[in-house]
Amino acid sequence: MSRLIAGLIAWLGLGVIITEILNNFNLFDFRLKVHFVAGPILLIFLLSQLILKHFENKANSSIDDENKYQRIINIYYLFLGLIGLCFLLSIPFLWWGVIKKLAISANE
Repeated sequence: MSRLIAGLIAWLGLGVIITEILNNFNLFDFRLKVHFVAGPILLIFLLSQLILKHFENKANSSIDDENKYQRIINIYYLFLGLIGLCFLLSIPFLWWGVIKKLAISANE
């Protein structure tokens, strides 16, 4: 249960960051609300956890199901690793945006 709560908090934070990035790019004529971005992300996370739990329970019934579960887990971890790597690589760009914004406001 604590893993689920920690995951929800982490993905909620990610949704807030993505919303702010999209709002700062001025892609739309309006500002996105956080719940329009974070809500679907949280639902996808909850759905993925339910699916993983289903396959974990099914894996105990046969060797074939256990192999299928291991493949699903490996793909899931690979996907999470790629997301983490993308956001790790984006940290310098986010900091550059913050520093640039502070420098502009300091000059005014």
